[in-house]
Amino acid sequence: MRAISIEVGIEILLKNLDVPTKPILGNKMIQKYIVFAEYLRFILNKLSINEKDEIEPIHIKKLLNAVNGHLEGIWTDLKATKNIEEIDSYKYIESSDLLKWTLSNLALLRDCIYVHNGFWLPTPVRLIELPDLSLGESYVAVIGTRSTKEIKSILPKVRALGIGRIIRKEDLPDDLFLDSNLWQSFNDWVGWIPSDTLDWTRKACNYVQRYGSTSLSSFNQFEVFLSDNPLKYKSKRKWLHYEIFLSFGTTMVMLCRTISKPRSYFLGVFEEGILRKEFVVNEKEKILWLLNGLQLLHKYPIKAVWYKNELNVIQTPSAVDRLLSIFSYRIPSNSGYPRYYIHPDYREYINSFLKNLGYSIINREDKGK
Repeated sequence: MRAISIEVGIEILLKNLDVPTKPILGNKMIQKYIVFAEYLRFILNKLSINEKDEIEPIHIKKLLNAVNGHLEGIWTDLKATKNIEEIDSYKYIESSDLLKWTLSNLALLRDCIYVHNGFWLPTPVRLIELPDLSLGESYVAVIGTRSTKEIKSILPKVRALGIGRIIRKEDLPDDLFLDSNLWQSFNDWVGWIPSDTLDWTRKACNYVQRYGSTSLSSFNQFEVFLSDNPLKYKSKRKWLHYEIFLSFGTTMVMLCRTISKPRSYFLGVFEEGILRKEFVVNEKEKILWLLNGLQLLHKYPIKAVWYKNELNVIQTPSAVDRLLSIFSYRIPSNSGYPRYYIHPDYREYINSFLKNLGYSIINREDKGK
């Protein structure tokens, strides 16, 4: 029997999974990403049902070994573990690491859930009505551990965008609107988003100025986030050591973090560069929103940059990351922030969503500009 090429094997896999066979930019990593997501969903769903037809958590080793058994004939590096390296202007990640990355992305979308000690559970199918941004289209996200092929047997017009699945609201069967068990509210799914980022940040700063704790004069082992223009401080870094920051005589509220790890974050009230008051901020999501909100407050833009179909956004709170991931191929990079490959059909929707949160949209033809 004549052996088929890896490329043909991948195309057959994609067709059998009922997902797009020509992903954005023809990127090989994206092809892996789609296949891995579908197999992770299907196998997690299958393994988690025990003999009594009950759902039980599955350890990540058992899950990944089962996926490896299906796919290592095509991707021989599945059992290897290597770091990300640069190849031809794209970041390439080995299959074994991409498999774990894909599982974490499924968890981000809430298509599965991490329990504890390496154990994972599938999640039921839910429908999430996404915000209506007055663009003439209303979208519903389809969330859950069921494979796209299984979802399409019920919702033929669902689209797989990366590992996220959406459908136009008008394409949903009428009877599904009456099934309250299928629907989850957008806020419950996406997570906390301030109703007005700038106003929320301004109120947080006012609170610290009134009720913050008096700072010890000897405390100097921390860094300050440069939420106004970093060039003012002659720095290309976003975080500056306090002893350097002191010399600029700044008077405003700034976000700070300790130098020692694990880091602690706090809002600091500065008068002529000297830290007068402080207020501890413990919640990760509020820290991320403060990074954005303080830039808006200090009139320094938070940027969402397009390079053709690739979107780069830094300092992304989980709620923003989750919404972007529904519409995109979310790919890792060395910067520590994901990149989002987004189909042109949804670019206007994404831009409107980000603008509502205060982002400045920048369009560039290539990364050299």
